[in-house]
Amino acid sequence: MSTEGTPARYNYAPGPAQLPPEVVAKAAEAVRSFPPHGRSILELSHRSTDFGAIAEQAEADLRALLALPDDYVVLFLNGGARVHYTLWVQNLSTPGDRIGLVDSGFWSQQAIKEARKLREIRVLPDSPDPADYPDLAPADADGLAFLHYVSNETLTGLAMPAPQAACPLVCDRTSDFLSRPFDIRPYALCYAGSQKNFGTAGLTVLVARRDCLREETGLAPGLSYAAQARTGCLYHTPPIYAWHVSALMLRWIREQGGLEEMERRARTRASLVYDCIDASSLYANAIVPRARSRMNVCFTLADSGLEAAFLQQAETAGLIGLRGHKVTGGMRASLYNAMPVTGAEALVEFMRDFERKA
Repeated sequence: MSTEGTPARYNYAPGPAQLPPEVVAKAAEAVRSFPPHGRSILELSHRSTDFGAIAEQAEADLRALLALPDDYVVLFLNGGARVHYTLWVQNLSTPGDRIGLVDSGFWSQQAIKEARKLREIRVLPDSPDPADYPDLAPADADGLAFLHYVSNETLTGLAMPAPQAACPLVCDRTSDFLSRPFDIRPYALCYAGSQKNFGTAGLTVLVARRDCLREETGLAPGLSYAAQARTGCLYHTPPIYAWHVSALMLRWIREQGGLEEMERRARTRASLVYDCIDASSLYANAIVPRARSRMNVCFTLADSGLEAAFLQQAETAGLIGLRGHKVTGGMRASLYNAMPVTGAEALVEFMRDFERKA
């Protein structure tokens, strides 16, 4: 992470996020020469046996990490997760279905806006508190075909637990996917962009229960989950390089100790930064402790006039990507899987030093 005479460089951006140095090294080498033929991976055919090995390894590692039952299919699709705010509705539900969506913040509201164009929807809860997560009783999902939620709101740093519902769940897990174990069985579908916890931009992974994928959707085959599943996600040329980087990350996660180890590190990183904020008179976090994200620690400065100096001095110290989202302002430290605990420690040391001098 560092070279002699320069500060360590840690990237707290919300995505594309920091990658482990060893993954970057392997990904870079593959651009120059990918075995066994020595050509660049950028020239690799998606029909080749070499790419087939990448795809098989990636799926096997993901299935092992999530302990996936055989009745769940894994899809590696090009593009970002946001398009699935529309596609999950069209691929899973029928025009007569009533679907529910949990409002927990900015990204869940984007999902609500898209679903409302397609189906009759119910937004839960009736009056969400933006500083807390909704507590949903099983009765809230009565009469719904599916219930959608966003497990982690990156703008505010709010973590949403899985709702207790009788109907199948659908979840945008983009910003906390593979950061901890979870039970897949209540879910019809989980989807996540790769650029935060397990790769670089350009790929979205879907884990779907096979019997929930509708065959007759009226969609073009490239947009049909069922069609993509039948073709092994090769209906069109996939983003081979992004898929390879995700394969490297999935193997890295397994080698580090799996999701249990990712969760342990996430707890440690987040606790360090939240403890610093809670002990401070300069920094503040608006989320109640039980709803705080381990992935995105958002905070403000008591004197907003100090924000520019905070960001400039942080970059000089090798701490980059701390500016909050343009909608919310403030600061945001994203602590995804590849962020070492030393990255959280370095941030805390800087924050305390900045406060002493402010």
